[in-house]
Amino acid sequence: ASLLSKAGRLLYAPLRAGAVLLSPDFIVRNLLADSITTFVREGAGAVWREPRMFWEALTKGPLYRQFIREGGGMEGAFMREPADAEAIIRRTGGVLLNDVSDWHRLLSQAQWLLTAGPIRDVGQAIEQAPRLGVFERGLQRGEPVGKAVLDARRVTVDFLRGGDLTQLLNTWSLFLQARVQGSLNMVRTLRDKPAARWRLAAVAGTAASTYAWNRQFTEEW
Repeated sequence: ASLLSKAGRLLYAPLRAGAVLLSPDFIVRNLLADSITTFVREGAGAVWREPRMFWEALTKGPLYRQFIREGGGMEGAFMREPADAEAIIRRTGGVLLNDVSDWHRLLSQAQWLLTAGPIRDVGQAIEQAPRLGVFERGLQRGEPVGKAVLDARRVTVDFLRGGDLTQLLNTWSLFLQARVQGSLNMVRTLRDKPAARWRLAAVAGTAASTYAWNRQFTEEW
């Protein structure tokens, strides 16, 4: 299975890069989809926090660092030590050329620029913004840190939530994990949160009304 996963990641790397990393329209659509999902699951208050949380994620602020330390980042629940978070933060700091390791870090930063690192960082910040908003709200409500992290991870798609088979097939089928977990997440939300059903109805009604208006008055669009 490990060999198949590595082969899939290698063969589909250019396609994934073109469809995600080098696709501005995907970033915008992902932002809208995550915001709608966050609204349905957690309400307007969580969406209201997103612009501030985007900046928090992009600048690797204190709330982001705490979130990462507690295993809440896109990098996965395997990142449990503070040193793991510091390794991420160090990439955004100044450049010190004191020894050989500093030269290696300088070359890594050059590679980051040449491999569309800024675009990747913006995309990751967009994906983290809803999670950080829910995480912050949970802490403000006095919830245990573990529960706040779990709720935040699952506000949209938790990419580590899934069986071995889904994880394997995801390396060969673009966005399979996102489709499976996104659908299951919405079903669980509607099952467990009655208020989410009303919010989903509002979203569906708005979409239907907009479509009907567009069909009736095409010149306005």
